[in-house]
Amino acid sequence: ATATTAFMDYTATSDVSEHGDIDLDMASIFTHIGNSDATSAKTVYTDGENSAKTSSLRTLQGFSTAIDAKAWKDSYKEMAYSLAKASGHAADYADALVLEQLDGTPTQLSVATAINFGNTQMYTMHELYDAIYDVSKSGDAYDNDGGVKAWDEAVAFYAGGAQSAGVARLHSMYGMIEEVAPHFETVVSGEHSSINSMIMTLFKEGQTIIDALTTTATDDEVASLFEITEQLHGLFTAANIRWLIYSHKNAAVNPTADKAAVLKILGNVIYPEINACSKDDASTFLANTITTPGDVSDNWSDIMTALQENYHCMIRVKKSNRFHQSCSIVGDYSESGSVVQATCVDDDVYPYESTQATVSGETVTVSKEVAGYTPRSDVAKHALLDKDMRRIGLLAGEGDFINAKLIYTGGWNSWKENDDGTFKSWRNYQGFASSSKLALFQEGQDLNDYYGSYTALDTFISAALDGTTPFDADTDATARKEMAGKTLQFGLNLYYVIREFYDAIDDCTAESLTNNYGNVHAWDEGVMFWAGSLEKDGSGSGELLHMLGEKRAGNYDYTSSDHGKTASTVNADLMALFLAGEAHLVAGECGKALPIVDDIISKMIVPVIQGAQRYAWKVGSGASATAKSRAEGWAFAKSILPMVAKCDASSADTIVKNMDYFATEPMVDGTEAVFEAWQKTFACLGVTCNDIGELNEVSDGHDAPPACKDTFTDDLGGSAASVGVKAGAIMAAIAGGLVMML
Repeated sequence: ATATTAFMDYTATSDVSEHGDIDLDMASIFTHIGNSDATSAKTVYTDGENSAKTSSLRTLQGFSTAIDAKAWKDSYKEMAYSLAKASGHAADYADALVLEQLDGTPTQLSVATAINFGNTQMYTMHELYDAIYDVSKSGDAYDNDGGVKAWDEAVAFYAGGAQSAGVARLHSMYGMIEEVAPHFETVVSGEHSSINSMIMTLFKEGQTIIDALTTTATDDEVASLFEITEQLHGLFTAANIRWLIYSHKNAAVNPTADKAAVLKILGNVIYPEINACSKDDASTFLANTITTPGDVSDNWSDIMTALQENYHCMIRVKKSNRFHQSCSIVGDYSESGSVVQATCVDDDVYPYESTQATVSGETVTVSKEVAGYTPRSDVAKHALLDKDMRRIGLLAGEGDFINAKLIYTGGWNSWKENDDGTFKSWRNYQGFASSSKLALFQEGQDLNDYYGSYTALDTFISAALDGTTPFDADTDATARKEMAGKTLQFGLNLYYVIREFYDAIDDCTAESLTNNYGNVHAWDEGVMFWAGSLEKDGSGSGELLHMLGEKRAGNYDYTSSDHGKTASTVNADLMALFLAGEAHLVAGECGKALPIVDDIISKMIVPVIQGAQRYAWKVGSGASATAKSRAEGWAFAKSILPMVAKCDASSADTIVKNMDYFATEPMVDGTEAVFEAWQKTFACLGVTCNDIGELNEVSDGHDAPPACKDTFTDDLGGSAASVGVKAGAIMAAIAGGLVMML
């Protein structure tokens, strides 16, 4: 295991020459296609010809058909493959794309695209993940057939043994990246194009870490290798996008069947990546690609907008010590030096905006409007945290809790920067469970008082993702996903949003309205964490509390006579409060913003209560007494039980007894008793039936949902509610030095 193999300026420290010979199979396939012998081309693809294993031949088909057993095991899952599965792709979808070409009228271009960017790209990612697995579990980097290193294998498959630097050819991923590079950059003969240069540099960085190991890799070394691997993943995606742009231009000018096929192949390869970033943009991309060149051309503007607004998420690559430089990595498409299409500027891609505004006498950069709210500071990176939630949900939903936990604890889309704008660290949702921050306001104190820890929600979320107590191997996987996800979205995230609003008031009194951790306005941060970038125009397409308000509004009816309105106004009410609070803070009216926070909290928990009641009814009535329904109801309830218990411990006890997912007999006291337990606390929580409405679920032979009630014979009374409401404001006032202003 000491022999070396050179792939341009990468020298493998194990003998992977046979692996590199896989590009000779590509050459043979091309020869057969050139001779109009598709049958022989297919035989080389399925049976192999040049790349020997210990006792058989390696095959290009096997890169796709064997991936499921290798990339997805109980204790080991590969994110790239998990995202492909989560997008709806079959395990061997890439093989199907290749066979569609070989069984039809294949061309070298269409077959090369399907094999290199379908089969080989996924298998190269597998080898990178496998290298991390080898050094983290056994400490043996040579733990592969023939005693070679998986990291070296990845380079061999990506480059091919016959590849020379800077040479364009269809035989390998590297060569295909060189093929289109002149349309996006100035290339130098004999040198790597920019994307290949970054790829080769990252390969060598990973190799340096692995070759220096003398024992099992440390957690930090594993994290570094994972980061390198995912940046490589992003660069592969950038190359796929370059090819999509190039192919579209060619197909639009001279439509042919093979160019249409290439667009379809690239669409299939790129789709899992955009789907992991935005449901809406993925739908746009899916609907407008992968059919005929004419259809793609007609909708090209929509396709490019969908892609470019997710470049930062799909192409998560550091350049000049900064992330979100993806437009500069892909580049603009040009012919003969003239830009033709796909222009892109990183600073202007949603939700970024290079607009300057005057706030409190200072000139600052402001980001774009989100959900109808115009920030008065640059909070674009904060807004992008919701895309972490999108990825976590997809991974957990597919059963890949391992990578879902990695995103939860490590972050993916939202990065913090140093004073000079360079990368500092990834913002992540687990970081929201900060004792020092949650201790500074009453609701955070209530969380600690009720659960005995400021980090209780993080503990529960982590347990759901890890499958540890109270979860175990028998806990329904969908239930684990729902409890982890919804407790994060509507519990942990909710408390941090509240914290940001109080922090803004604290900044206001300190006369540092925009100088909050890197010139960011905390009030704007709170709104961004409430809405998220995916909301865009406020249509409810996001992942966070704004989305929940829109979604739950459809589950509840309102009438003018009973509620003074005919539809939920919770998000509109919140937006008015956000804008009012912002105006007070910009004017330096710190004390006037304080009572607005109490009103915001009351409105934000409305859809959480609606969700809890809805699933209590589903389970209690028998309409949907599934593990999923019980899990969703418990996640909603658990998220705000500390607030409920602060108002009335007895009501909280009733909710726990009936809605706890792990209860021996769910909803034992019946739906009406649970609804009443919630509703008895409404006055104290600052909520009314006018806010909640009437649950409109169809009973289908089951008991109809109980009506909403604001008053009870044993009502808590106005004085108790007032004390409960004022406590939050007083605590924030103490934290922010505002007692003298009250």
